[in-house]
Amino acid sequence: MSNMKRSMRRVFWLLALCFFLLLGYLCKIALIDGDEISGNAYNHRLRYVDETARANKCGKHYGANKYVLIVFTEDFTYSVKVIVKRIK
Repeated sequence: MSNMKRSMRRVFWLLALCFFLLLGYLCKIALIDGDEISGNAYNHRLRYVDETARANKCGKHYGANKYVLIVFTEDFTYSVKVIVKRIK
């Protein structure tokens, strides 16, 4: 076997090893450390949810036919209005 094929085979196995190490590390992050990472204070998604919850404290949301669909109150509870129309 020539030196060129041997070096290509070594590079291939080195890249395959790096790929599987990276895949294992990503699985560890997703399966084992996921809860810790998602609850971390540096997570920007948590700040976004808090800001949007404060901005949308209370109010009414209307449907396309001008009926009130849902009403939010200041204590973050809501009531849903169900409107049923018969089609003739």
